[in-house]
Amino acid sequence: MAIRRGLILLILGSASIVSCSGLRMGWLLWNGNRYFAEGNYQEAQLAYLQALEMGQYREWIHYNLGNVYYALGERKAALEEWDKALGVEDSRLRFSVLFNKGVLALEEGNFKEAEKLFIQALELDSTHPAAKVNLEYASLKLSSLQAQATKPQSTPKPSKLDDEGERLLHYIRQRESNRWIASDKLVVEESAEDW
Repeated sequence: MAIRRGLILLILGSASIVSCSGLRMGWLLWNGNRYFAEGNYQEAQLAYLQALEMGQYREWIHYNLGNVYYALGERKAALEEWDKALGVEDSRLRFSVLFNKGVLALEEGNFKEAEKLFIQALELDSTHPAAKVNLEYASLKLSSLQAQATKPQSTPKPSKLDDEGERLLHYIRQRESNRWIASDKLVVEESAEDW
């Protein structure tokens, strides 16, 4: 159920390698990815925000910023960034965004939304095992909640114990009474080792 933390793998073309802004962009993204991997989320956020100002790879940067905000516990900001990244046609990025939003919905107990998001993600990559497991989990939780909602709300009636249950209770009562009787007869002798 973990958030998908795919790091950006950008191949800088020969034209962007020659330009100063292309080198700076690559450097900022590389630093952002490194900081994120190290758990230094504030530095990763700063690097991504600086890269965002350069205007390229905006959707990927928004996706990574969403991951940073999620790691910082800022769920609303993470959702906003992931929504900005969702408009791209790249199926890998769309899958990652839908997967992460599904995980967030699961964590918040919104199983219907999680189920919907994992179905959408699996439409893009039907072989992803974690998405399949999360979809199954969300579906089970949702059906469980629906089954509880349809049951009539009444006080449960005590059920009769079967023969085996009665024997077990009788055995426990007998053992408990023997324990109390045995402790009354127990005489403790003092020895030199007690001093």
